[in-house]
Amino acid sequence: MSKKTKQISLHYEYLKCVKPGAETVLFVHGVGMDMSIWDDVIPLFQKDFNVIRCDLPGHGYSGSANEAAFTWELLINSIKALLEKLTISSLHYIGHGGGGVLGIELARSEKELIKTLTLADTPIFIPKEFSKQELNNRIETVSDCVRFEEMITALVNTISYKAPECRLTKLTSIYRRVTPSDYIGFFRLVIETALEYLVDEIQRLNVPMMMLQGEYDPLMPLELQVMNIPYLKKMRFFIIPDSGYVPMMDQPMIFTQFSRMFIKKQAESESAGFTYTQALKKEVNSIVRSGVEKLDSQNLLEINFISQFSVWLNGSEVLGKWNQRKAKELMTFIAYHGSVTREQIYDLFWPELELNKARNLLRVSLNHIKSIIEEHTGEPIENYVAIDRDSIQMKIQCKLDLNELSNCIDEIEHTCDYEVKENLAVKRFSELPDTLFPLFYDDWFLKIRTGLESRIIRIGEDLLNAAPEKEMAIELLKVLMKFNPGDDRYQEQLVALLQKTNRQKEARYFRNKSESSFM
Repeated sequence: MSKKTKQISLHYEYLKCVKPGAETVLFVHGVGMDMSIWDDVIPLFQKDFNVIRCDLPGHGYSGSANEAAFTWELLINSIKALLEKLTISSLHYIGHGGGGVLGIELARSEKELIKTLTLADTPIFIPKEFSKQELNNRIETVSDCVRFEEMITALVNTISYKAPECRLTKLTSIYRRVTPSDYIGFFRLVIETALEYLVDEIQRLNVPMMMLQGEYDPLMPLELQVMNIPYLKKMRFFIIPDSGYVPMMDQPMIFTQFSRMFIKKQAESESAGFTYTQALKKEVNSIVRSGVEKLDSQNLLEINFISQFSVWLNGSEVLGKWNQRKAKELMTFIAYHGSVTREQIYDLFWPELELNKARNLLRVSLNHIKSIIEEHTGEPIENYVAIDRDSIQMKIQCKLDLNELSNCIDEIEHTCDYEVKENLAVKRFSELPDTLFPLFYDDWFLKIRTGLESRIIRIGEDLLNAAPEKEMAIELLKVLMKFNPGDDRYQEQLVALLQKTNRQKEARYFRNKSESSFM
């Protein structure tokens, strides 16, 4: 259904979900665009949400601002009139570019209206002098029809990542539907507002917020948006891979997945309030870690020991007698913590020995590690590890497959979409060996391993309790049997399901496997 409101001539589309009590999502485009940028994501939302999208004044098929100055009051009143017409009192807002800034202003003005605010490639804190110059350049450009057309061509060929010809044609048609005066009116309003934003103003917004950023956005580059993260501690931040300034067109499935996950997560945690979530922390850490690895790629120590033990320095395997003199355990302990004291090592590795004996054993172990590394590199160990009287500290970046597994579990724990969560859990956990870190038996490490296994088991049981399809339940039970083989319930359920699905040979295998583990 596509109509024009009588009050302010906003062109819009309102699609109601068949599910009773479904929540509403409002999609708002950015400067120079129109509501058709959402064509590919609307069907993915409509199954579970009422959806509204509209053309802002002067854009698409909405009426022009009639040469009146673009103001937030004009835009907010336009949106409010539409929502009043549709009798909608609360919604989830997804805005792109300048439409995201409109969402911020709407949240500041109408504090009870917006449940969640998703900003896609939206300017918040931007470089002042550069932005002022760009504003002046565009004002000058749109005053000339030929140059305005040239600007449209340049934008279209830039903003979408690896766009097919049909998408370029569509974007060209979208931009041509906005007049130069309406374009520059909205652009000026967005830039001048973003230039005046204060950190406190954004942080005081009492609404859960998420930023979705195209990986290759040329207008709001990733480097600029990442710099804003420390100032937006209540905002989740996700990168849409292989996308430009229009991620909803470049990667509609991924864009929808992140957006739905965010909305669903807030609904589940409404009573607890919005917090700086682990998912955001993980995303920030991932970005920072990626940057560090690029800057320091020639100084990276990798230790793999989920199944077999190996050490790699700058991409080359460090061979040596790691199984002697607690070399592998000590190297892993230091790399895991980054910096440790000698006292910590004495207490954990030789707790039953007198201090002098423990000191001697540590000295022997460190000399053994020193000989392995120096033989491999031809350089003094001090280039990689700082060893002083009281402590031992890594001087280079360390990457452990243990941490990668922990991050993987974090990702699965914080995935809200159960179908996505099931697939991730089965894929990642099925690839793991039956026994994690089989070569490590020290008490400090056994605690870590037990913790990881417990988290895997909790995820598996949580997904199993959600009554998945039979095939998924079978795969989840296999995972649970792997990490908790002593629980007969898993074996009984797995065998029963295999028999129901006429997989008798497999059923016999798991029945015998369970019985043999206790012989």
